[in-house]
Amino acid sequence: MHGAGPAGAAGPGPYADVHPGRWETSVMMYAHPELVREEVRAGLAPTDLGPAELAVWRRGFDDARRTTPLGYFGDPAAAGRAEGRRTHTVSAELAA
Repeated sequence: MHGAGPAGAAGPGPYADVHPGRWETSVMMYAHPELVREEVRAGLAPTDLGPAELAVWRRGFDDARRTTPLGYFGDPAAAGRAEGRRTHTVSAELAA
């Protein structure tokens, strides 16, 4: 499910991309790039976890930390500022 939108579980592929995965990191890179630690983000491997692990992760902090010890669920290294701009624009248009 890499490339998923704000729902976090939709999109192509078998993997969930939730927090802060590709879409969320992309939006941050566009809206608040000063908050993205690029030297860390660029080296993060995708978690490659699916719906079963996401269900466990969503149960709460302890389960989330066991599932994703580094605190992210998805593929933040695949994020891009241009994708963040598109996502931000589409979200604003949908809200309007």
